[in-house]
Amino acid sequence: MLLRRRRGLMNGGGGITMVAIRTVRGASAAAVDRAFRALSPHSPDTQMLVGAVLHADGRPPDLSVLRDHIAARLPVIPALTSYLPPEATRWAVSRNPDLAVHVAERVVSGEQENLESVVAELTRTELPDDAPPWRLWLLHGYAPRQYALLYLAHHYLQDAGGILRTVESLFGPEIPAEASSAVYHGVTRRLPTAADYGRCFMMSVRNVRQAKKWNVQHCRTTPHRTLHWSRVPTDALGSIAATFGGTRNDVYIAAIAHSLAHWLDTMSDSPNPPDLAFAVPANVRRPEEVDLPGNRTALAHIRLPATSLDPARRIAGTIRATTPLKSSYVRAALRAGVDYVPMWLARATVNTIAGRRRGPVGVSQSTLRHRLAFRGSPFTAVYPVMCAPAGTPLAVLLFTYEGYATVCFRADSGFPGLDGIHHTWRETIRTWSASTLGS
Repeated sequence: MLLRRRRGLMNGGGGITMVAIRTVRGASAAAVDRAFRALSPHSPDTQMLVGAVLHADGRPPDLSVLRDHIAARLPVIPALTSYLPPEATRWAVSRNPDLAVHVAERVVSGEQENLESVVAELTRTELPDDAPPWRLWLLHGYAPRQYALLYLAHHYLQDAGGILRTVESLFGPEIPAEASSAVYHGVTRRLPTAADYGRCFMMSVRNVRQAKKWNVQHCRTTPHRTLHWSRVPTDALGSIAATFGGTRNDVYIAAIAHSLAHWLDTMSDSPNPPDLAFAVPANVRRPEEVDLPGNRTALAHIRLPATSLDPARRIAGTIRATTPLKSSYVRAALRAGVDYVPMWLARATVNTIAGRRRGPVGVSQSTLRHRLAFRGSPFTAVYPVMCAPAGTPLAVLLFTYEGYATVCFRADSGFPGLDGIHHTWRETIRTWSASTLGS
């Protein structure tokens, strides 16, 4: 019903706002959303804000034109009118979000390199408790005939899939729910088996048990985070993956593990460092949920060696470690955990990951499948923005768009050298692509 009426809005139809409001208002919030909502940041840098930077060629639009465009699309994006009041268990809806506050403008002085520092600064923005927790900034002035849009939202409101659905709903063609970038396309309605639940349980146990393994000499946790990006062609990841029968995501994670092992080798004299612990969000979003607020990801866990390995062993080992996450039945079991986990367990899990002295590395990835544009100006690149809450030494998020994989690295400043891990990751991909890995 919601999808049919949505098409009416795009053709000038009315009556949609109340449909969207009735869809969300009073709906129960998932335990993980409430746990994210309750997580108190230790500093502006450790807030749970995620988002995207959309880079465009063309003259920057007037701010009023951008606000009018957002206002016209709001009725079909329930997440942008939703929020959780403090301690609430159900979603509330703001009928008329103040777009003079939500949609703002920022002139970026100097060269294009300043854009990265401005984005890092804006990720420290404190979002309100009594309104939908998102912001959109028009950024310009850093280059002639170029501009960018920075969209940020609190993680309790949206995960990476939700972020992509929002930007494709705002700036893409009309996209059916089942074709959305936010949907997990391997959804199965078959009930998980006991073995599927067992594998998920073991991953969850490791998730908690391995969350304290970052005991690195000369490193200490701080409330400060760095933000950097790296870009590589998706073909570079794909060609390496094809050599080993894996996926681009396998190569992406393997290169992170390879880069971290190299970094640890320079930081520690230990001959047998403990395995690297990775928290890997698995998308479990169904088509009928594509426009709704909240997270539709299940947190899985993998461990990879922290010792130096040759590229072939590193990639093959990563493929083995991620094999369960490629099973639609395991995803179904993970989804059941998201739906039925009690609040006390969700909060304990979030606090374990984000509250320990040194938690696991977060690694996420999403693919934006549709081309975006605004008033004739194409968006040529979409850069992810990742959060790294207190206790997380490094969090990484990859977006694939228009032939490029762009990765955001958020690192704790108290870990010397992690602020350059984005360079090591890109060089690792370049080296693997140039070598004959199959041999």
